[in-house]
Parts: sequence; C-alpha cells; structure tokens
Amino acid sequence: MTELSLQFQNISFAYDGATQLIIRNLSVHFTPGWTGIVGANGVGKSTILKLATGDLTCQQGRVIMPEFAIYCQQRTDDAPDQLQGLIDSMDGEAFEIKGRLGVEDDWAQRWTTLSHGERKRAQIAVAMWRKPQVLAVDEPTNHLDATAQDLLFEALSTFHGIELLVSHDRRLLDDLCHQCLFVEPPQATMRPGNYSRGLQQAKTEEMTAQKQRTRARQDLLKLKREATRRRDAASQADRKRSKRGLAAKDRDARGKIDLARVTGKDGGAGKRLNQLAGRLSQARMRMDGIKVKKTYKMGIWMPGTQSNRNTLFNLTAGALALGGDQWLHFPDLVMKPEDRIALTGPNGSGKSTLNQIRWHISEGDRRPGNYILAIQ
Repeated sequence: MTELSLQFQNISFAYDGATQLIIRNLSVHFTPGWTGIVGANGVGKSTILKLATGDLTCQQGRVIMPEFAIYCQQRTDDAPDQLQGLIDSMDGEAFEIKGRLGVEDDWAQRWTTLSHGERKRAQIAVAMWRKPQVLAVDEPTNHLDATAQDLLFEALSTFHGIELLVSHDRRLLDDLCHQCLFVEPPQATMRPGNYSRGLQQAKTEEMTAQKQRTRARQDLLKLKREATRRRDAASQADRKRSKRGLAAKDRDARGKIDLARVTGKDGGAGKRLNQLAGRLSQARMRMDGIKVKKTYKMGIWMPGTQSNRNTLFNLTAGALALGGDQWLHFPDLVMKPEDRIALTGPNGSGKSTLNQIRWHISEGDRRPGNYILAIQ
C-alpha cells in the first residue's frame, strides 16, 4: 500500500490584484500525521492550507496531493453542507464523532443561535466524518472554551491521514504535531518535533546567525580601519613624490623622487591599498550573506488616547433573551477609562450576545478597577 504523500514543488502564489507574491518558491513534503503551520499573521499560513487542499491554484510550481482533501476555514458563518447527514447517520463512526465533539441533534435547525465554538465543533465533526486523506484545519480552537478544547483535541488525535494545522494555540501544536513548518518570508523551514522543539531549534539557529554576523561585522570594521590607514599612507606618499613646490635648482630632491618612481618604492602604499579593496568586498559579501531575522515586540496595540470621561458606560442590571427558554442575566456594569473587562464562560452562554449591547454612557467617579464577568 502506497503511503499518503503531499508535496509542494517550487510553489509560488499571489492573490489577484496583489503586487507581491505571498508564497514564493516553496518546496516542502508533508507526511501522515499532524504538521503545524506557524508564523506571524499575514505570512500566508491559510494560503498554504488552501493550496494543499485544492481550494487555490498556484501560479508557479506543482502540488502533488491525494484525491480527497478538506479545508476547514476559520469562519463559521454557514453550516457545513453535510451537517444534517452526519446528524441523521446511524453508523458507529458518526455516533462516535458526534459524541466526541458534543454535536447535538438540533444543531442544523438552530445554526444561527449556536455559538462560534459550537459551530466550529460541528464543522470539524463533519470534516472528520467524511474521511478525507488530507485534513487542513485553520485555527480550530478559536472561540472554544477549555472543555470544548479538550473535546477537540481528543477528536483530532484520533484522525489518521495527512493533517495540517494552523493555530496560535501552543498546547495544541505541542500535543498534536510531529513536525512544524515555520513560515518566515521569504523562507519557510520544516523542523522536526512539536512547536516548542521547533521554536527552540529556531532560536538556536538565530543565535548562531547573530554571532556569525557579529564576527563578520567586526572583521569588516577592522578591514575598514586598515583601509583608512593605508589610504592616509598612500596620500602621504603622493605628497612626498610630488615635485610641486621644489626649486628648479634642487636637483638632489628631484633626483630622489625620480629614483623612487623608477624603483617602485613610491607606489607601495597605493598597491597595498588596492590589494585590500578585494578583501573588503569579500567581507561585505560575507556579512550580507548572513541573514538575521528582525524581531518585533509582540502584543496588541490600539491607537488613540484615553477618554476624558469619568465613566465610559454604566449598564443597569437586566436580562437578554438567547432564544428558546434561555436568558442571560447580567449585573450592574460600570467601566472607567482605565478598566479592562474580561468575559468568561462556556460556549453558548451569551458572551457575544452581551458584547452586542448598545452601551449607555453616563458620568461617574474615577475609581479604577478590573472586572471579570463570569457568565453561568
């Protein structure tokens, strides 16, 4: 039996209207098991998944892939095409998948009332039930609470095929993946092991490159200093061999200059300077050839200034209908300019619904605080 294989051979890709390629000359081999695709936002991770499943076609190169591949996108706006088929199926695998991921029988009918986390679990369940040879999953733990993340991990760990995972969830990458593709344009490097192991290897490689570049820079500076010294010596020699300013009758001085020109002694400094030019060029090439990745401060930054209001909003306690017999009851909420509020709770408990409230702004005191609103 031939082992499953997915290969990118010199792949390049750009979106319509883009002035630059987002994927350039990528060659990589994906083997059975989970491969993590990691990197900063916007480097082309989702594009790689779509190319791997045939959702996108490359402009250059070739993708060698099995016949059946599924891409599970980040968004969950629409119900999966075969969700009702999974729910209605009576085979053992369907029951096992629904049980593992907590898919309920009425989810297809009430899709619009499901939380994003519930929709993601349904999306993954349908994809696994269809048994693709290549399963590409994009940010599967987005919107999932801790319990749902555990369910997802248990389900994904039972899948067998070529699996590609784009995620910022370090735990998921470490627990599932046997190799990781680190995407750092213009390069992408496949490293064995899980994310933590690959990251440590990347850091070691970066430290080595930094040291090599530092040594190369020091060598270049040393040569530049020597070039300056030789340039000054050559300039001084030029002044010494010049007859300008010598009296016409000063035959001895003129004779010494003529003798130096004939013997070549007067050009020694200039020759040494010319010899150094080649070494300087080679040193510059060595330093430029050692690529060191730029590092940026990570985190979330939002432009703007702090509000001059004493109170950003003051929400009186109340309740919101979530559909059916479900209601979300919330307490009085007051937010000051310095405050940060975290919404926590299981999927489907109403966090997004609460976030859609039209806030009422009122005045209040300046007392700062931090709130965690736990929704039951």
